[in-house]
Amino acid sequence: MRLYLIRHGQSEGNLGKSIPDPDLTDLGKEQARLTGRRLAAEDIEIILSSPLKRSIHTARIIGEEIGVVPKLLAEVMESWNGSELRSPAEIAAQYPDLDVDLPDRWWPDAENEEDLYRRAREAEIRIREIGYERDIAVVSHGTFGAVLISTFLGAPPCGYTRFSQHNCCVSILVLQPGRAKLYKGNDVSHLPPESWT
Repeated sequence: MRLYLIRHGQSEGNLGKSIPDPDLTDLGKEQARLTGRRLAAEDIEIILSSPLKRSIHTARIIGEEIGVVPKLLAEVMESWNGSELRSPAEIAAQYPDLDVDLPDRWWPDAENEEDLYRRAREAEIRIREIGYERDIAVVSHGTFGAVLISTFLGAPPCGYTRFSQHNCCVSILVLQPGRAKLYKGNDVSHLPPESWT
């Protein structure tokens, strides 16, 4: 299995705006479109996305480019320490084209680093359960994406973010039972340099 891990496109939150669940900027939408065009050359059968807006919208744009309907996976969202978010029914009503299969309360409570790595291990299990004969894309977030890469590689928590994650970067992991290899990290070669964020 090849796992294509993608950070969402630039969001309003990346510009310093204090918004509980920020949407993509126009640049973020363009980053997602270009990422989808880059991934169209791959054999991706499944797109999993964090249930936060910036990831959902990135995954939908990529999905339109490659012809795959995204499915939401609560385990790959960024840590959430804010107010209550939308229910699965509200998300399904807003995005009828998506596969929404979320628990009633899908966001985690405030997490410390140990909790975050525990959730990343749960995400790894869910991803590996899909099977090794299929290539998948996961649209997530900067911090959680870095933790997920660390988890796949068996690296322990370290008190900081090990792997840089530009908006709409593509990191590729080659997965086999009990093994993982980082093939490419934080690749933004599909984006023009002036749009690297």
